[in-house]
Amino acid sequence: MAPVSTGTTSKKSEVKVFSLVTLGLILILAIIFVNNTLQIQEETKATRGYIRNLHFLPPHLRKQVVEVINRDSTEESTHEWGQPVQGTNFVIYYNAIPKTGCRSIARAAAFLSATQAMDTRFKLTILPEDILFNEGLIRQYVRQVDPPAIIGGHAIFVPFSAPQAYSSSIPVKYVNVLRDPLDRLISHYYFEQNGDSVHQASFFTVGTKMSLDDCLHDEVCKNKSYDKILKRTINQLCGARPHCGTLSRRAMLTAKRNVNHYTVIGLTEQLNTTVLLLERMFPSMMTGLHSHFRKTEVASLKKFKTLDKLAPSPATLEILRRDLAFEYEVYDDVKRKFDQLKAEMGL
Repeated sequence: MAPVSTGTTSKKSEVKVFSLVTLGLILILAIIFVNNTLQIQEETKATRGYIRNLHFLPPHLRKQVVEVINRDSTEESTHEWGQPVQGTNFVIYYNAIPKTGCRSIARAAAFLSATQAMDTRFKLTILPEDILFNEGLIRQYVRQVDPPAIIGGHAIFVPFSAPQAYSSSIPVKYVNVLRDPLDRLISHYYFEQNGDSVHQASFFTVGTKMSLDDCLHDEVCKNKSYDKILKRTINQLCGARPHCGTLSRRAMLTAKRNVNHYTVIGLTEQLNTTVLLLERMFPSMMTGLHSHFRKTEVASLKKFKTLDKLAPSPATLEILRRDLAFEYEVYDDVKRKFDQLKAEMGL
């Protein structure tokens, strides 16, 4: 029998390896395609359900709302980032993310307002709890506030300047603060569980108090507390569109796009610098804010510190980092913009 050619055997091996690699790539692409398809179906279902609930509107208004909903998520947005605002004929919309230092800033702002002359003093008002996720009611509320003013609350992003049919006649400027997602989630979770020296624990936790480690393995706690907290930053920055209620890449991309509407978004890890940037961005309204912040900083940190936080286990930390991947994309993008603006302002 003639010996088998070494070259032939080598070629057969290469073909076999190539076939296995190709098959592997096809499987990976198929998995990605299925995941994306399921995500799109989920968001489409939410959108259709939202549109069905608009039947009470007159046809011409319903058509306009549907057009807003169906806007492509990659559309260009207005770029307000890092542009100082002169004068005081505007309202600042501070849709604060929970547990980012917002109450410390608001406290300093209240002291600043109290020292300003009556004809230039800005008002500090808080959105009612029952409208925080209702775009239409937030618009109505903002229209009733005369500038200068700061409107705060743990509310969703609202595009006040677009579309034109729904725009507010009052100029609205956006500010916010983000915190490292892992630190924010842990602090927010235990705030819901234990409160602080000002606020009691959330009613969601009554009868279900447990560590974050245990919560991840308890369906009631996970659904009522963890999942809600996990999505909070993306949901608030994304807005009222149906897909914003999901923790998805589309919601994350919309949130990143909306960041460009903000004059500045600060960082909890650099709260002093954040307050200085607020002064620089709104010189006519905010000059002196940093001085009041420094006077109240220690007391505010003690007053608003979450009680009885427990360090998660290494296994839990691994799950949290995985679950927070989308939020870290937003946070890292904001941090890059923040550091660049800080350098431009010489801070």
